[in-house]
Formats: sequence, structure tokens, C-alpha cells
Amino acid sequence: MVTFTFLRDDPLHSEITRNDNAAARYEVMTDRAVGGKKTVLRRAGQEIASVEWRSKERKTQVVFSGRHSTLNEFLKQGGFFSSVVREFKDPREHTCSWKRQMHHFILVDTVEVAIARHHRAHNGLFSNKRDMSLDVFDKGVDFADLILFTFILVEHLQRVAARHSANQAALRATVAASAPPPPAC
Repeated sequence: MVTFTFLRDDPLHSEITRNDNAAARYEVMTDRAVGGKKTVLRRAGQEIASVEWRSKERKTQVVFSGRHSTLNEFLKQGGFFSSVVREFKDPREHTCSWKRQMHHFILVDTVEVAIARHHRAHNGLFSNKRDMSLDVFDKGVDFADLILFTFILVEHLQRVAARHSANQAALRATVAASAPPPPAC
């Protein structure tokens, strides 16, 4: 098993360590670029993946192992009523699915065997302090970089969606609070 540990609780801005290889330090950085933001994942200083974020997901460009695609081609969305958040193809062209389970993500293959599992960061108030991490089980070690990259994307997209939902709820509450009371009958 390989464990990736994020030194910051931010999937787009963090150093990442790998427990089985101290020299294989990863870094994910996001900077402003023409037309949006660009996120780059590096291992030992070498770029292994990048994303050029655009306002529309279908236009966001992903590069992994020299292959270019849109975000939705690279990491397909799951069904509306499904627990699958996103899916991608492993190097052998088998489908791998990121699923949301309570407060973490789990990556499974087509027969629901776990390939990787995410652990949220804890600040230490109500439980032991822990950095965000990703365990990649033996079945996924051969393509651990791909798993790490897809996790970074999934975690970021879920955080954006959660912020959007929270903003919408706050807006509805503000509108409801500022509405005049209904007329008395």
C-alpha cells in the first residue's frame, strides 16, 4: 500500500509526500493563466499532469502522460442518482469509479473492489490531528500517479460544488429574511 499525505488541506496547493519513497515528493500548484487558472502536479520537480481550468467544465483541458483531453472526457461524471462521483479508465482500460461514502471518497473497480481510500484532515479538536491523505491499495500501486491526479480533481470539484451549495443556501436565507411579511387576513 502507498499513502500520499497532503501537507496542506488544499488539493490545488500542497506538497504531497509518499510513504514508500521519501525522494518522490509531489507538489501541486495552481496559478492564474490566460483565460483561467492552471494547476500543475509535479513529482520530484517533473511535471506529470496539468489542468487548464475554464469557466465551463467541458472546456477545461487536462494533460496526463502527454495525452490531452477535456475534463469530462478524462474524468466522466457519475449518474444523477448514483453514488459514483467520477469515473476514469486505468492504464489497462478498466473503469475505476470514485464514490462518495459519508465524509470520504473511495475508488473502486468494476466489481466494487477498493483501489484507494481518502481520509479527511482533522484539526485535532475532537479527534487526533491528521493531514488529508490518500491510501492506494496494492491493486492500484502501478498507476498511483493517475489515482493521485484524479483524486486531486475530484476533491477540488466536490469542494467547489459544496461552496456553491452553501452560497445558494445563504442567498435563499437572505432573500427570505428580507421579504416583507405576508399581509394579515
